[in-house]
Amino acid sequence: MLSIKEFAKYQNLIEKYYQNEQKNNFTNCKQIQEKLITTYPNYNVGYVLKLRNYIKTNEIGKLEEIFTSLVEKQILNLSLLCPFEILNKENPYYSVDIEKLFLDFLRKREKYLLSIMDNSNDYLRILKELFYIYDETRNGTKLELIVRKLIEYDYSFVDIERKYRANSNKSHRKKTNIFFQEYWDSKQLWKNTDEEKMATFAKVYSEIKNNSASLKISKIKNWESFAFSYIPKLLKAKNKIEYYEKLVEIVHKIGDDHNHLYFPSDISKQFTNPEVDIVFIQNKYYVKSDYIIGGKTVINAGDEVISINGIETFEFIKKNQNKYPFVKHYHFEPKFTAMYRLSDDLLTMKKENPISVKFQKADGSDFIYSFSKDEKNENEKEIAISKYITVRMLENNILYINIHTFMGTDIYKLFKEKLSKFNLSDISGIIFDVRENAGGLSKYGDSIFSHFIRDEVKNYFMDYNKVHIPHHKIEGFEDIKVYDSDIIQPSSEFTLDCTIVVLTSPYSGSSTEDFVFLFKFYKRGKVIGLPTAGSSGNGIDFLLQGGGDLRVNIDVSLYFSSKGIQPDIYIDYSIKDLLKGNDPQLGKALSYFNGRNCDKS
Repeated sequence: MLSIKEFAKYQNLIEKYYQNEQKNNFTNCKQIQEKLITTYPNYNVGYVLKLRNYIKTNEIGKLEEIFTSLVEKQILNLSLLCPFEILNKENPYYSVDIEKLFLDFLRKREKYLLSIMDNSNDYLRILKELFYIYDETRNGTKLELIVRKLIEYDYSFVDIERKYRANSNKSHRKKTNIFFQEYWDSKQLWKNTDEEKMATFAKVYSEIKNNSASLKISKIKNWESFAFSYIPKLLKAKNKIEYYEKLVEIVHKIGDDHNHLYFPSDISKQFTNPEVDIVFIQNKYYVKSDYIIGGKTVINAGDEVISINGIETFEFIKKNQNKYPFVKHYHFEPKFTAMYRLSDDLLTMKKENPISVKFQKADGSDFIYSFSKDEKNENEKEIAISKYITVRMLENNILYINIHTFMGTDIYKLFKEKLSKFNLSDISGIIFDVRENAGGLSKYGDSIFSHFIRDEVKNYFMDYNKVHIPHHKIEGFEDIKVYDSDIIQPSSEFTLDCTIVVLTSPYSGSSTEDFVFLFKFYKRGKVIGLPTAGSSGNGIDFLLQGGGDLRVNIDVSLYFSSKGIQPDIYIDYSIKDLLKGNDPQLGKALSYFNGRNCDKS
């Protein structure tokens, strides 16, 4: 096993390898490969990196030597397994000879892993690797058996199910998918017994205690005493919804939206939302667009939500803060984000208990509208020009780029395709609009940012994640943590030196905040609008009895988690802006530019 110090050096070498590969510095790559092999002879990484090169050059003899060396090597990182893309016939480097070598290696590797598994300290890692082997070699019988063992060992069913069930049309996954469905169905059951309640609570408590980085930034100072104080309330819960409302309250009071407990679907189905478009403006809730029923506008854009079921709006929220649906949002930090996002569920109601809402018009008059459980807004909302990125040239050669998401497709590739349609030397400034971007994959934002720098920078260096230290009681071990970072190299294709503005809102979350952070921290652009969501990080998911889904956040940003990234220029909408269709944030961005030309190199 490696010490923390040795592991950090190991990771650093791998990072340097990829940096050199990005720069096409293959001499350095070969030197790093050899150093990894000589320094860490019992681990696979140096051999795997060398293997990648020999696959491209189709050097069968050398490939055979490396495969032989890899049979009994240890693996620290499952992302550095042998490259299974060898089996993909559409791979440009595919060959029948290499496939035969690889399959022979996998058979030997399987035999070796099975021989050491029962007496190994790496039992879970071995199960995971066997899972990959059986899935890629399409051995359906063994795949099902290994999945059963993984779940028995308490590995995250949600992670496996999400990643592999999507390809259910593959015949070798049929047995596994049948098991998935049976297991899923068994987890939906709820008897409301004390044993069931305590077992579910124990799972939530222990996974958060052991794995959640969110506790580092939480206002909760003693997780054990806080969580245990809820046990009497949990045991008193009369039914599933009461139990889950308390359980969600416990988790969400940690304050980090990426440390989340999702309600079981059968609870959510008990509620309905009439789809009134509500927006939070200057600490009030307004209707954003006309609400149409039966072809008639019954609630107008600009009408303010004054009360719900006869109770003033914010009193109603406070009174029901620990009830579905408000408990889904209310306890997250920063509070501004929680109230902003709560607008999506403000009028969510139980199907058998429709609500009555008092609205106030701009002239001061008010009216009450009673919603029925079956009605839905007939007003079709404006559909974005592009599902992923909208680009258009504004006045004075300001390029407006609305990145709607960082997932669903290769956003970076799409970004470059969109820019290729413009003469970059004509651009005097760029506006990135990420106000509706809830996140996705951070790598796309990093790659986009590479076109706006001339020196390498780091991202994620202010991230915190827990490290398990067996001797945690020893003085000096209370706050050991790992700060990791990714190096972003300046793009070798083109660099833009023009003025940048980034528009943000509390919907700008997760990887979008990683993107905004780069412009803010490195002073590469002005952030205009409202604070960002204040939540990012990677998670692990656990399916709970009753059908709940616990997401434990394993890394947080010490820069913006539970705080948000504050804009350089704070601008909120007003109700007048809403009614007139004005965009004061975009207007401020346009006035910020000084009209200088954008250098291109």
